[in-house]
Amino acid sequence: MTAITRQLLASWSTDTVRVAELRASWCNGLAGSVLLWAKAFEVTGDEAFLAASRAAGNAALAAPAVGPDLCCGLGGMAYALLTLEHVDPERGWRQHADRVAAQAIATALLKWPNGLLRGHPGLVCLATDLMTDRPRGFPAIEA
Repeated sequence: MTAITRQLLASWSTDTVRVAELRASWCNGLAGSVLLWAKAFEVTGDEAFLAASRAAGNAALAAPAVGPDLCCGLGGMAYALLTLEHVDPERGWRQHADRVAAQAIATALLKWPNGLLRGHPGLVCLATDLMTDRPRGFPAIEA
């Protein structure tokens, strides 16, 4: 797995995004990359994957988010930052996750309010994870 994952890492960058509006998203962008590289680091211990996860996290924080939901918006970014906190503690990722999640929850006008990834249930999962020292992780992906 490491050789294939290293090949993928060699072709990836924080600019590898097809839809500019979804740059920070989980489904098409940097938040999803954070989860990928964090898991690769967790499984292999290879610091190159941790560096990629950090780079994706920082780039996601700098990119505009589309909305509050888990799929395409701030909720997914907050979950990615919680994942980074898990593999890279003491770098302030949790504080970023708290701030981003608060923004998502404060602006939660959702087109599909009942869906897990695009609605309130996902944000409720996020809020619950933020209230504990041991978050369960991104619903249906990590938890």
